Amino acid sequence: MRAAFRTRRLVGLLAVTTVGFSTTVLGAGLAQATPSGLSFSSVTGEVTTVTVPAGTCAIDWIVSGGRGGAGSDGSSGGAPAGLQIRTLVAAGDQFVLAPGSAGADAGSAPDGGTNPRGEAAWNGAAGTSTGGGGGAASVVLEDGAVYLAGSGRDGAGVDGGAGGSVPDGWAAQRIEDPSANPTFTLPEGQFDGRISGTGVTCGTEATQAPRAPTITQAVPGPGQLSVWFQPASAGGPEVAPSSGWEYSIDGGVWTRVENPGDFGGFSPQFYLQGLVNGQTYQVRVRATSFLGAGAVSQPALVTPFALPGAPTSAAAEFTSDGLVVSWAPPTVNGTYPVNGYRVTAVTAEATEEDPGDEWACTTDATARRCVMEDVPADGDYVLYVSAVDSHGHVGDYDVVSVEGRGGGGPSTPVTTDPEGTGTGGPRVVTPPAAPAVPAVPPAGSGAVTGAGGASLSTITPGETITLTGDGYAPRTRVDLYVYSTPQFLGTVVTDDAGAFAVTVTLPRDLEAGQHHLVASGLDPAGNPRYLSTEVTLAAAAAASAQLAWTGVDVLPVAGAGLLTLLLGAGLVVLARRRAA
Repeated sequence: MRAAFRTRRLVGLLAVTTVGFSTTVLGAGLAQATPSGLSFSSVTGEVTTVTVPAGTCAIDWIVSGGRGGAGSDGSSGGAPAGLQIRTLVAAGDQFVLAPGSAGADAGSAPDGGTNPRGEAAWNGAAGTSTGGGGGAASVVLEDGAVYLAGSGRDGAGVDGGAGGSVPDGWAAQRIEDPSANPTFTLPEGQFDGRISGTGVTCGTEATQAPRAPTITQAVPGPGQLSVWFQPASAGGPEVAPSSGWEYSIDGGVWTRVENPGDFGGFSPQFYLQGLVNGQTYQVRVRATSFLGAGAVSQPALVTPFALPGAPTSAAAEFTSDGLVVSWAPPTVNGTYPVNGYRVTAVTAEATEEDPGDEWACTTDATARRCVMEDVPADGDYVLYVSAVDSHGHVGDYDVVSVEGRGGGGPSTPVTTDPEGTGTGGPRVVTPPAAPAVPAVPPAGSGAVTGAGGASLSTITPGETITLTGDGYAPRTRVDLYVYSTPQFLGTVVTDDAGAFAVTVTLPRDLEAGQHHLVASGLDPAGNPRYLSTEVTLAAAAAASAQLAWTGVDVLPVAGAGLLTLLLGAGLVVLARRRAA
């Protein structure tokens, strides 16, 4: 026997019901292959050996057992259902053809058909005076084992003989999914079983499984991975086209990639969830085809991680040194230790359409303040303070706003005026924390609305939407959540009128059903204020949702959305800005 890679794989052909055995009537998909010089047909009652010549890599087969004999009541013997398939072969392969003959018609001694190899089970059973003899099975053997077979048909009439059969007409390791093959019906006027074949020239028919793809990016995220890979070049006609993709984790079972996407210029792409943060995984990818699984990609080693939490107690003020920002360390640890902090400042007037200028400073892990010397003191600003872990992942943020002194500059000493008494110095505003989020959706005193105040009724997993609301204290923090189980969406600082507009991305794993969008903040009197809107997520939308972790650095500062692929670092960083 040949090695497993050389095992036969079949391609189903269109059923042939026309008279004769000519392979020119095969389906168009296979007829595109070029016939080789190999062509053969069995002879009833004889055993024939066929040797595959060089240059032939596949054979189009027709294998049919013998017809059953007619009954005494005039019923004709039925035509057996044979095989019509293509298998892969190699030069030097030898096949033995043993066709079965037809059963005799009912009468005094109606014999069953016989197979020239002499196996009793392959012969048809004798008939009776009222029933015809059964047709014999036709068998193709290789190395003494059954390679292909077509059973004979039972004799017609009362007490007709059983047709010859081969219990295991094809070995599973040789032919892929034989149950899916179209059948061949012995034409009218032909009684004995037949075996015929036509060779297919090498290079004109797929004989190789797909080549290995290349994993171009494998990006970790919180409990998940996003994997981009590049299919191998198509190759020549000898390489089977891919029918799908599979992945394996840590050498385990192969799992089908459902609906691979296209993101960031790499195609296809898929994601894996439910992974353990801090654990390194080995991911491989391969193509599938009618010839079986293709070659396996080189592994990618990826470690999911939890982001560091937001720093706390962020504050800011203008001094003679510049804009000074301070904070306390996060209370929530990520997978990796904090390696430093990043502060980003934008003007309070910044919008999605006009993000304006941006300033930033970075520190080491021990720092609790930074001085931004080049920020003009005559403007109002919103600042975002985030921790950065030892792998460069930027965590959640705390937000603070500061109002500068009109017409002044940072070179002049200033005094803070937290009560806004108008003493001439700039006011430093550290927005108080929003009220704690309840475990169940709170009763809102108004509705969370969409862009321009439009009402919201339906949502889609992974959708990026604009949420708006008002009635809050000016320049205070509002947190956004989606229920049933509260999931944090983001934070925004209200404007001077106590209103907000912020762009958020809904979780991809939201379940179908009713949900609530909730905005949590403080009203002008300092009391908790909630806005709440009930929305519906359809089942179909939930089922089709996919979350692609892209190495996301979420910084909701004012400005337009920006997606930067940092291929050299193996990260995809999304700086998504929101209006202050």
